[in-house]
Amino acid sequence: MEVLSRMMIKLEDTANQKSCEEVRRTIYIFCKISGEAINFDKSSVIFSPNTPDFVKNKLKQILDTPCTDKLRRYLGCDVEIDGRSFKSFQPLLDKVQRKILSWKHLSLSQLGRLILINVILVALCSNVLAVFLVPKRITKHINSSLMRYWWKGTAEVKGMCWTKRTALELPKGLGGICLRNIDFYNKAFLVKQAVRIHNSPSLLIFRVMRAAYKYPTETWLPSKRVQFKTQEAISRNGITKVMDLFHSTTKIWNARLIWRKFAPDTAREILSLHIPNDDIDGQFHWMANKNGQATVKSIYNHLVMGKVPSQNMEMSEISWKTLWRSDLLPKWKIFIWKIMNKSLAVKSRLRKRGMKVNVECCFCKEPEENETQLFRDCPISIHTWKASPLGINVQNNQHVDIGNWIKNFLKFFWKEDRHDSPGARTFIVVLWSIWLHRNE
Repeated sequence: MEVLSRMMIKLEDTANQKSCEEVRRTIYIFCKISGEAINFDKSSVIFSPNTPDFVKNKLKQILDTPCTDKLRRYLGCDVEIDGRSFKSFQPLLDKVQRKILSWKHLSLSQLGRLILINVILVALCSNVLAVFLVPKRITKHINSSLMRYWWKGTAEVKGMCWTKRTALELPKGLGGICLRNIDFYNKAFLVKQAVRIHNSPSLLIFRVMRAAYKYPTETWLPSKRVQFKTQEAISRNGITKVMDLFHSTTKIWNARLIWRKFAPDTAREILSLHIPNDDIDGQFHWMANKNGQATVKSIYNHLVMGKVPSQNMEMSEISWKTLWRSDLLPKWKIFIWKIMNKSLAVKSRLRKRGMKVNVECCFCKEPEENETQLFRDCPISIHTWKASPLGINVQNNQHVDIGNWIKNFLKFFWKEDRHDSPGARTFIVVLWSIWLHRNE
């Protein structure tokens, strides 16, 4: 297509019959040489608003293409966007909401809905997210729709969210469920594009951006500030490149020269720089990835973790990974995740949300039902644990928080038999049976 672009540039830029015939002939020659074909039905021509209608009709007949007032959509996205207009991205929000609406009759578990969100719904937006910085208003609406669909199964009803979104967006190994954040996903795509452009100086867009924004050439220090001791131009002393600061024929900093020419802070920063043995150009190294490559996944994880730098986790990273990799039923994994994140709809939590419910335990009529009382301290639960194949006596552990209690038992079982431990499966089945019996 670059060949066609160069051929078109040489043509006359005046909109008349002769120039249109030349455009048509040039396209014909290009198609004949390249073996490619252009679909003129999907193409269009745009004229100046001052062009008379009879001239438009005459010229578009020569070009054999329809006439339009603005550029069409490409890959489902408007080519012409006025800044960060909300209306330009409204079709993106509508497309996501229509897709969620088509799934409202499906009987899916929350883990199944999570797969649909991260695989299908996010993919619907990817072509737009990879090119444009989508307004926060749009990404916020999309995030809300995804959140409601995961909790409720539909985007129409808000439902009740039992956990903060920041906890849901964390990677599974850190206690979240990896629910996609569209705003961070959009920024990760754009950062990846920026890194690609930065690492490819031969690209046209790199040269255009460099000329437009006066890309600095003196940013070879981490602080991006080079201060000299005097205002005298350093080039007068024969120093024009970084290599001029080395001892002759070696790759060792000339400390005496550096201290004499640069300000103390700059001199210390220069002398602290590592000099590689190989003669290679400076490269962009992404510290959040082991191989130094800036991938969309690593950039996205960096943005997510930057939002929650210190997150209190009931289980360690290894324990969470073992849970998600185990051969347990998906609904059991989500169930354990909800207990550990205090996201079950127990009566005490329903009362805190403003619902008028009787908070007494349905088994023993204790004053308040919560996870600790329901799954361990209730007399029915005590007998259930003792009669189970594990034969656990829970009366000696009532001073331990329910989250730590479950975590300690799971870590013990997984340490003995790895992630397919029958003891861990039995332990979770007992918890699940208590919850089912309580709901009945």
